[in-house]
Amino acid sequence: MALLPVPEVVDRPFRVVIVDGVHDVVVDGCIDGPYDEVVDAIAGLERALGDGRATVAVIGPGHAHAFGLEQLHRLVVAHPHLAPVVVAPDLSTDLLQQAVRAGARDVVARAAGPRALVDAVERVGADLVARGADRAPRPWSDPGAPRRGRLIVVHAPKGGVGTTTVAVNLASALAASGTGAVLVDADLAGGDVALLLGVTPERSALDLVGSVHYAEPEFLRSLLVPVGEGLLVLPAPAEPSGPDGPSPEELVAVSAALRPLGTVVVDLPAGSDALVRAFVDEADEIVLVTTLDVAGVKHLHQGLLRLGLAAERDPRCRLVVNRASTRGGLAVREVERVLGLRGAHAVPDDPAVTRAVNAGVPVVRTAPRAPAARELARLASAYAEPRSRGRRRRRAARTPEPGSGRRGW
Repeated sequence: MALLPVPEVVDRPFRVVIVDGVHDVVVDGCIDGPYDEVVDAIAGLERALGDGRATVAVIGPGHAHAFGLEQLHRLVVAHPHLAPVVVAPDLSTDLLQQAVRAGARDVVARAAGPRALVDAVERVGADLVARGADRAPRPWSDPGAPRRGRLIVVHAPKGGVGTTTVAVNLASALAASGTGAVLVDADLAGGDVALLLGVTPERSALDLVGSVHYAEPEFLRSLLVPVGEGLLVLPAPAEPSGPDGPSPEELVAVSAALRPLGTVVVDLPAGSDALVRAFVDEADEIVLVTTLDVAGVKHLHQGLLRLGLAAERDPRCRLVVNRASTRGGLAVREVERVLGLRGAHAVPDDPAVTRAVNAGVPVVRTAPRAPAARELARLASAYAEPRSRGRRRRRAARTPEPGSGRRGW
């Protein structure tokens, strides 16, 4: 039975292309229906997109599989004027995730009937035209998008210094303060945010890449994992992403799209300068994490040089010295001097943190009176209220090269 009925001809500001090898969603031979063209394969859709017109593509059930949706995603990225509607033979959670990842703007179960499909086409087409997709491509970071929350990145060039612990507790404390917070694990190769929060990764940034340009905040909210009161989490994927994973710009776009849901805290991986640089360019605030040892401070100093980030002259930067202890090692003031940053947050070496990590609950919630929890809460209080200054999109002047006379290493 055909899914797409043939009402009277409608003069639309967008065209409808059916991708259906067996004509399972159209009435054969009815060229005056609510569609402009029928093609047998995704390759045919690509040819039809050459003129740049706003196009709603109805993807038939025969193409609603992993390979077909992978091809579709490639077209969505290359053609901002394309808005797919996928007809699913069976609307499973797995298929829905694949379709969203591919960039589908709506997914309609075949059993939902023709009216649901027509409504989806009209709704998606109207939204496509309203956003002006047939006039100009939309940038990854849309300056016209609502921006309620700030973007805070937590970074350390060296692994093992507790960056994820700081990010998790910062986001949790912000959520508890009533600010509302979203925690993003940007380490797609093996991030531990889900582990520290005791949640099972169901979706990750991989599932949002195709939808960030058009999805409403409430739709994005439905893809996140709620943890406690006010905290939403986008964990790393259960399986590490391969070399064909999202680009740094795509991951930044995903994080920026979550701003309407609250303050976005991003846990950045160590050793990924291109990704870190992309997030630093976008960030409103930068939390730099190190420990009281020569190696940790040296790695952070060199990492700032590679990024061209003059932390001592950039008001976005705030230093966290994690696992601070008076037993040997450097002093906090020495670390501040080397990095040119003052007012560091010294998070003490506290067994309450270890217990919290093992329990999968942030220490600011399990033991709010513990010394480490109090300092992490103080860090969060610095970001709890919006600041009047605008976003700082331009990167700070590059720091001098080592040996040029600047204090430090």
